[in-house]
Amino acid sequence: MNSYLGMMIHYRTYKIRRKVYENTNSTWWQYVYMANDYKKFVIKKQYRPLEMGKKKVKSGEYKKILMPELY
Repeated sequence: MNSYLGMMIHYRTYKIRRKVYENTNSTWWQYVYMANDYKKFVIKKQYRPLEMGKKKVKSGEYKKILMPELY
């Protein structure tokens, strides 16, 4: 999606980009949001791979994988 939106910002396509926003399935909005006048989709912070990894490390989930002899 971001590739198409990126190409469209070079032309007068604000209304088209807004319609893409309006017609996007509501399930997507749990994970992403639109930034900068409908120019791109951005993954919400808690769903970014690095943040998800940090959460697993803090919760101790990785210890079970890296040191199974302790569990």
